[in-house]
Amino acid sequence: MKFLTKPFRYLLTGTFFLLPFVITIGTLAWLGLFIAHYLGPNTFVGSWLVKLGFFSFRSNYPLLSYCIGLLIVLTIIALIGWIIERSWIKTIVHTVNELIKKIPIIGNFYNSICALVNAFNKNQMDNMTPVYCRFGGTMILALQPTADKFVVNEKTYVSVIIPTAPVPAGGAVLMVPEEDVIPANMKIEQFMSFYFSMGVTGKDFIPIRSIPDWKQVASK
Repeated sequence: MKFLTKPFRYLLTGTFFLLPFVITIGTLAWLGLFIAHYLGPNTFVGSWLVKLGFFSFRSNYPLLSYCIGLLIVLTIIALIGWIIERSWIKTIVHTVNELIKKIPIIGNFYNSICALVNAFNKNQMDNMTPVYCRFGGTMILALQPTADKFVVNEKTYVSVIIPTAPVPAGGAVLMVPEEDVIPANMKIEQFMSFYFSMGVTGKDFIPIRSIPDWKQVASK
């Protein structure tokens, strides 16, 4: 029987060793396919990038034309970012943004899109705070995207994001009473690691209570 169990044990050891690599590669491949589905050479946006690359360098290879067109667009975007960073340009951009936000209907939609885009800005991401939310006797690890406090029926609430596991790409936005929100004292990277690992890595940055050896307890 020991001879039969060894191959199975080796199989499990090899599986658990390779599984993180396979999941990482699979996730990156899925992300690449997701991007290619919306921005690849055969999409509407991708076809314009192919044309841009062809007109610029007269390349007869569609994939090469696509890469050249993408490089040109990224260069233009970086150049625009460099220009916007100039102080006097920032004033103009701010003024234009405020004018657009005052346009009926369009302004409300534009303001919402700006808030969503700015949520992924590095500075804004740094302001996001991992917190614990208390629901009765349950504690949920959540993300507080803003320090703003909202008053509803004369009671103060805080907005938090509770993501899904193991891929924290979805979830829910909840309004939680201020007294039920507790700072988690952890970094964003640790917060993401907690959800990606489905809580397994929590012991690396959250205090744990040692589990007693039940064999020793039983012997006593």
